[in-house]
Amino acid sequence: MRKGNDYILKLRPWSLSTFVVALLVVVLATATQEMFASFGMQLYFAGFVPAILVAGLMGGAPAGAFATIITVPIVWWAFMPPYFEFAWPPRVPGR
Repeated sequence: MRKGNDYILKLRPWSLSTFVVALLVVVLATATQEMFASFGMQLYFAGFVPAILVAGLMGGAPAGAFATIITVPIVWWAFMPPYFEFAWPPRVPGR
């Protein structure tokens, strides 16, 4: 039986391959989110939470933090209205 939690980390935490895997996981989550958005489901960050978890489990805290940092601008730019521009979301009338 193994001692510790080294079995979760498959990659060295600060290596280039770790950040490439984190980027690929976020790209896969972006494609999945786009598929859900084409069906009319507005989940925003829900599709990216498993991607951040997988990146963190495979590459440690640096990969999870990197996945989180690149997820926020992607979701803000591509999936939140107004689409494909960095602007504050429109105000909801009555609030």
